[in-house]
Amino acid sequence: MKGALIEAVQRRILWFSVTAVLLAGLVVGAVTIIPLGSILRETTAERLEHMAAIKAMSASQYAAHLTGVAMQVTSRTVIRQELAAFNRGERTAEQLRAFTLNKISDAMTLAPGVVGITRLGRDGAALVSVGEVAEGPVLAHLAAQVSATVKTSAAPAIIGPFATADGALRLAAAAPILSHASHHEGTDVVLFSPAGLGPLLDRQGVDEAEVATFLGAASPDGGTAWYTAGPQGALVRATPPDPTGGWSLAAERIHPAAWTLISATPTEALFRHVDSVIALAAVAVAVLIGIGVLVLLVLLRPMAGHALITTRELEDKVQELQTLRRQLEDERHRLEESNAELEQFAYAASHDMRQPLRMVISFLELLRRRNVGKLDGDSLSYIQEAVDGARRLNAMIEGLLEYSRVGRLEDAQGPVDLNGALARAEANLGSMLDESGADVEHTPLPVVLAEDAQMVRLFQNLIENAVKYRHPDRAPRIRVDSSPASDGLWTIRVSDNGSGMPADQAPRAFGLFQRLHSGGNGTGLGLALCHKIVSRHGGTITLETVDGEGTTVVFTLPGSTSSAPPRMAAGRKKDLAQA
Repeated sequence: MKGALIEAVQRRILWFSVTAVLLAGLVVGAVTIIPLGSILRETTAERLEHMAAIKAMSASQYAAHLTGVAMQVTSRTVIRQELAAFNRGERTAEQLRAFTLNKISDAMTLAPGVVGITRLGRDGAALVSVGEVAEGPVLAHLAAQVSATVKTSAAPAIIGPFATADGALRLAAAAPILSHASHHEGTDVVLFSPAGLGPLLDRQGVDEAEVATFLGAASPDGGTAWYTAGPQGALVRATPPDPTGGWSLAAERIHPAAWTLISATPTEALFRHVDSVIALAAVAVAVLIGIGVLVLLVLLRPMAGHALITTRELEDKVQELQTLRRQLEDERHRLEESNAELEQFAYAASHDMRQPLRMVISFLELLRRRNVGKLDGDSLSYIQEAVDGARRLNAMIEGLLEYSRVGRLEDAQGPVDLNGALARAEANLGSMLDESGADVEHTPLPVVLAEDAQMVRLFQNLIENAVKYRHPDRAPRIRVDSSPASDGLWTIRVSDNGSGMPADQAPRAFGLFQRLHSGGNGTGLGLALCHKIVSRHGGTITLETVDGEGTTVVFTLPGSTSSAPPRMAAGRKKDLAQA
């Protein structure tokens, strides 16, 4: 009787354990496989978006190259002066054409990929043409695009692809020609062969799916024309697939061309490998549940032998993980050393390059002074442009030096009173603020954990930008205020009433060498330096702008634990009536 009772208890324990293992296995399988499938699908979709982003970046670089070539065509001073003289009525159309024809012919010869150049007047009429010329509705479309570009920005615009009268596909870069006073004198429409776009649109694969890429651009009829890669890298007209028809799409905008790039692939092919992985995971979970049940049957039923369980494989896995951790640690140290070496190299290279530039500037100035009466106007103009270019390069190198220094002094961080940092920045810019009639005011600013000199440089760059790119019809007004944010951070806002910029250009404002305003002598490093300073201090920086109304730079900095409440400090007030 006692033996039967023990056997019954053993059977109940056995079946209870088996049921528990089955239920636990099903729950674990559901909790594991469903999120796994979701993560794999999101990762695969992100790969498609990543491919589209890379292709869009390459297309943006290609478009930027075309705008650079177009700007080179319009950049010569003598050409702008001659066109301005024509607009004032001091030159006839034939005189302008005779003067300009050889120069733009030389420009087309020296610029690879250029198949035609047309110079338009203020009214959009063609004055001089070399090579291929857009005709009919295409030229009217280009003239309309040029007019819209001049009204919104002085930067070149990329138009196309479009078909010419003989059916050939071409790209057009419309580059406004501005006088030294920033008056619109005319526009160069530079036609390019689109050979560089074909390779960017070639088909590629994401996992087991083949991805097709399409490029959309405005057409003369007001719609959107789509193209893809044809035989031997040529462009052909095509239509992107409908996403409701079982296709996955990833779209990206291309600047400065205002194109749209779409990468498309069948959804079934894109997620085929995900379904295979989920099926294998389900099979693996089922096998593990079966093994667990068998182990319980062996361990819990009465038996004469012994169950032997070893942990050798587990120990091997632990050893592998420890080895991998050591390898990752070694790799991290190598990356830190490599970054430090690159930083030191950038600093040394930028520092050593300034001496040859100073020699170039000095000898060019000496050459001009000694030959004032011997050289003609063009030669003196060429020397002046060379001097100006060398000085701009020197300013860019100096900016790179400053940029490379940021982050080398983290050990010097401590409590910094932003009121004092702002005051020193204003003192450094005293002459510029006085000459421009600028008014700088601020509310009480906090004490933050930072490096003092870098805070002065941060405020100095932001105020200098506000003055440099002020609105031509009003004196600069700059306001700095602050407010507490989450996680012990402070939000600082630097606002101005300057010329602002189009909102779609704001994301590019903090990149290296990004000059978003026409004219001036900026290097495109000021906001990039501000971004690096704020990032090195653990903060974020963004830009809010309204074209023609002003710009606000918003950044965060960590507060100092020892900071006292901010004290009142008067802003820099300038009596404009006495200026």
